[in-house]
Amino acid sequence: MSQSVGYTSFAMPDPIAIERDFQELKQDLRLLGSGRMRMLRLLDFIEPLLIAPSRLFPVAYLPELLPFWYSAILQSDLTATHFTLLDRAETVCTRISDLYPEICREGDMRKAQERLAFSKARGQQQMGLRERHSWTLPLDRSDLNLLPSFHPDGVWIPLVEQELLLDRLRPSFAILRRLQVEVYPADKAAGRDELHLEQFTDPREAAGQGNEPIFAATRHIVQVLIQRSTKDRVRVHCRLDRSLRLTGESLQAALAVLISGSLLRWHQHRQEFQLHPLVAITGGVAADGTLMPVDEQGLRLKVEACAFSWIRYLVVPQSQADLCRQELQRHSASHEDAAGLEVIGIGKLEEIYHDRRLVLIRNVPAAVRLGRKAWKRRRSITAALLLFLLLAVLKSLWGPIDPNPVMAEYRGKFLLVENRFGEVLDRIDLGNAVSFAHIPFGPLQRFVNFYDIDEDGWNEVIYLAELREEKQSYPWILCKSIRTGTILWHFRPYKDLSFVVNTDINTGKFEGVLHIITGDYDRDGRPEVYLSAAHAYFPCLIFKLDARNGQELDHYLHIGALAGMYFTDINQDGAMELIASGQNNAYRQACLLVLDPRQVQGHSPLTPEYAVRHYQGNKELAYLLLPKLFPKLVKNYESPFFATQYCLELSGTEDFPLVAGIEEEVPDRVPFGGHFFIYLNHQLAGQRLGTANSFDAAMAKLAKDGRIARKLDQEVIREYLQSILYWNGTDWQNQPTFLPPR
Repeated sequence: MSQSVGYTSFAMPDPIAIERDFQELKQDLRLLGSGRMRMLRLLDFIEPLLIAPSRLFPVAYLPELLPFWYSAILQSDLTATHFTLLDRAETVCTRISDLYPEICREGDMRKAQERLAFSKARGQQQMGLRERHSWTLPLDRSDLNLLPSFHPDGVWIPLVEQELLLDRLRPSFAILRRLQVEVYPADKAAGRDELHLEQFTDPREAAGQGNEPIFAATRHIVQVLIQRSTKDRVRVHCRLDRSLRLTGESLQAALAVLISGSLLRWHQHRQEFQLHPLVAITGGVAADGTLMPVDEQGLRLKVEACAFSWIRYLVVPQSQADLCRQELQRHSASHEDAAGLEVIGIGKLEEIYHDRRLVLIRNVPAAVRLGRKAWKRRRSITAALLLFLLLAVLKSLWGPIDPNPVMAEYRGKFLLVENRFGEVLDRIDLGNAVSFAHIPFGPLQRFVNFYDIDEDGWNEVIYLAELREEKQSYPWILCKSIRTGTILWHFRPYKDLSFVVNTDINTGKFEGVLHIITGDYDRDGRPEVYLSAAHAYFPCLIFKLDARNGQELDHYLHIGALAGMYFTDINQDGAMELIASGQNNAYRQACLLVLDPRQVQGHSPLTPEYAVRHYQGNKELAYLLLPKLFPKLVKNYESPFFATQYCLELSGTEDFPLVAGIEEEVPDRVPFGGHFFIYLNHQLAGQRLGTANSFDAAMAKLAKDGRIARKLDQEVIREYLQSILYWNGTDWQNQPTFLPPR
């Protein structure tokens, strides 16, 4: 199709040429699909008529062309239309309204003028600038909030509009379009990546073929940026602003960049990359992310479109960057508006993410990354939550998953029995016996034991409680099956004693239960319960019970309270011995005793003042008196009448099987006691002595008062350890002694 004649170059236009162009124009208007192309053809014909010397020419042609003019303006998508084209159209509308008001329909012309004015104002508002053509000026980051809010996975691309034109028409032109993508996981059954675009002209692309380089380049970019490969199959939906038929491969680079940005968010990268709103991308792409060249003629048109738009940076293949800069320089020489564009040549697509001119980088908070991970795995998380809720419902209906009691804790006057997961299996009312759990020595295990007594695979609980009997409350030892909820047996620590001298303590109330230990320590195949119970005054009994029914098997009487008790193989004969510690009131010294679990009977060494009827002595394997330490260190030490020393705790280490912790009362005017430790070997011979902070503080106070006679040095420690007394059955000696079983 031939070009329109330039009527301004003649004094009087040629009527025949005008008529010929008019007939060709009407034929073109029936074929052209783009409203902008129809508007451009009409402008090329009408503008020379409006400046012609004779008014007859517009009067002859305008009435027939104005309906096409109105529809071209009102029905066209003027988004991203050149401001120059809008100015030309607005000028034509104004001249027609001023020169030929009798021809134009006032309502349609006003609508067309308003549409053109609105399109210009919207374009200027989107750029955040007021002056005409100032969109070509560079913007800083503070101007970004004035730009329109686009989908984050979007970028501007310059496209060449291909019309179904005859050969005599002018060549195609480029226009900016907004490309957006949304990425979803692909169906596993598909087995490949899928790309869906609104417009296709190539049947292979429409069938999903020929897209492998895009997805290969996408995975290459992700692997380079996060140093981790991804094999996830994806389904990509692309949305392009309304366009005509598309050809070529210039969309590939933009698609690869946008899809890679979505995959980076999929993999919860610590940074998010968003393309700058003033960036346009064109170019093909190879599987390794290399930007491939495109058609040069189309590329020139794309440079022209970007030069007269708000685009600040145009990304092109590195091999065609010089060509684009030359084309841009050609436009800049004749149009100031084209000076704001910068052409950036890129070799590989990952270079875009390292250029701060092209991308906006935002650090993603850890909470957001975690939320995205949860959303990505929402199906498995939802399934896990539903399973958890189902198990919770079943648990509430059927009770705890593990009904085997293994631990307990006090809560007020209740004992909470728990399984290994900390789930409460039972709440046992202890009465007032809970007060026994808060004595200053001993953890909870001293008062609660767990043992499978009936060998059914589930532990029973042996515990201390308080029961009322004859309107009075007494401490009792109870054995309860948590599985059946029944009390298997109960035992009250009670024994009538007959002291020769101290007749006031013959009553049998032993209210202070200090230890409960359960196990088969006598090696007869049946478990026993060993417990120590203290009288309100001074005697203490060690009971041995049959754990199956609570019947008393034997007991041992100790003249003085026993604060510690545990089992160990102290003499290395392969059998466990019962070790107990406390104070012997007859000798007013801390003591340590060893009993054979097979023979828990008799009474401890005593003086005639504490003689007791119906008991025999010398039933221990060993008995030690631990001397006082402060008399060796303090001047003018006076021991009070009442007991002043206890062996409160027992333990063992890798080097020393027995460590006795001793609390000794300090002389007057020192408000706290002194705590020290004696380390014994398997022969019960003293090896070392260590002090606690309370002992050191007491010594410091005594030194300040000038009452220290000797320092606690190695000589004093050696003398002290050598002064430990051992019972040989008839008398005390300083040599470690084990008595034979009787």
